[in-house]
Amino acid sequence: MAKNKIRVNFCPEEQKLLWKLVSKYRDILTNKKTTSEINKKKEMTWKLLADEFNRIRQETSKEAIIRTPQQLQNRLKNASKSSAKQINVSEMGKTDEPLNRFFLQPIETSSLAASHSSSIHSTPQISFIQHESEEASPDQIEEDETSETEEKFILQPIETFSPASSCSTHITPQTSSKRSHCEDSNQVLKKVAKHMDQQMAEVPVGKEKFATFCEYVSEKLCSMPQEMVPICQKLISDVLFYGETQKLGFSAHVVME
Repeated sequence: MAKNKIRVNFCPEEQKLLWKLVSKYRDILTNKKTTSEINKKKEMTWKLLADEFNRIRQETSKEAIIRTPQQLQNRLKNASKSSAKQINVSEMGKTDEPLNRFFLQPIETSSLAASHSSSIHSTPQISFIQHESEEASPDQIEEDETSETEEKFILQPIETFSPASSCSTHITPQTSSKRSHCEDSNQVLKKVAKHMDQQMAEVPVGKEKFATFCEYVSEKLCSMPQEMVPICQKLISDVLFYGETQKLGFSAHVVME
């Protein structure tokens, strides 16, 4: 019995030869499907690999030991598990020892260990965004980008309407991604609209009411400081837009600058 016992331990030459042959049939041996056809192919491949392994060993060494397909298969599984375990321990920072590349480099089949490692260990990829300065915070950047998409309204001179002209209104819709901000500003617009109604009471009312009102507003804009004109124009356009939605009777042609 002692003479027929086969030594299980593999010498370095046997291991290198095994990795080389495994890389040759890697596509079949690493297939994870368990259909009967694939299992049969794997079994035949291991037999073919064992025959080639033993033939090469007998040609290169006088003390070659005959290895069975099951022994070669078990040696490959143990090597893959050992490499995967060492990779996991190193990635978790439990040891500073370098990885044992003996099982991976000779055949360039890191996928053998990676296929086993992927099932028991996965490291999420997390990316961090660093801002160059505190001034450009994410909230400020979002507000700047949003403000660029908002439309600006400017009150343009309007031709005098004739009695026969229609009272149709053409207003360029105001777009804003911040609905809550628009809702909060409605209260301010209500107060401004109420104040403008009081101002309109001083203007002569007739069939060309709105044209006269535009002339009145234009005179007020000309008399105020130049730096205040754009602000007032924006405010007036917002009031006109709000007034249209509230059916206040305003009519204007508003364009985007």
